[in-house]
This record gives sequence, structure tokens and C-alpha cells, in this order.
Amino acid sequence: MWQEILISLLVGLVFGSLIGALNHWLVWSALKKAGDVPSPAAKNKLMGRYLIRFMLDFLAMATFFIHKDLYVLVGTAVGLTLIGKVLAVKYSFVKKEVK
Repeated sequence: MWQEILISLLVGLVFGSLIGALNHWLVWSALKKAGDVPSPAAKNKLMGRYLIRFMLDFLAMATFFIHKDLYVLVGTAVGLTLIGKVLAVKYSFVKKEVK
């Protein structure tokens, strides 16, 4: 019983982490390009990326309705949150030059 729970949590964690990493890449790539384009166009690009992120997060959390497994949902939520927090700490405390 507990092995199935652990496997479900790990599957959700991996899935959520992958979606979280993709979310980070979407925003980071838009921010890097924002300096190259005029302000209204940069705002539109960022807004589009955030809308894509919200849709990805919603679809990731919708796995609960597909699998009907609460532990996959919990793992996915933790994975989505964990990547964002780890990257926020990395960029807040480890001052590296943005390339």
C-alpha cells in the first residue's frame, strides 16, 4: 500500500518539476528578449508567456481528474511549487551575472 503511495507521489513530483522547469524557461526566455523589443511589445510577450504558464499549471493539476489519484495531485503541486522556490532562492542569494 505505502509503495503505491510513494510511487504516486514521486510520479507527481517528477511531473510537477518538469512543468515547473518549463514554466521557468518560458518566463526567463521572455525576460531575456524583453530588453531587445519596445516596451508594449515586451509587455505583450511577457503576458502571453504568463498565460501559457497558467494553462500549463492548470493542465498539470488536472491530472487529478485523469488519474483520480490524490497522491499524484499532491506530488504535482509540490513539484510545481518546489522548482519555483528553488530557482527564486538561487537567483536571490547566488548573485550570478545574467547572460
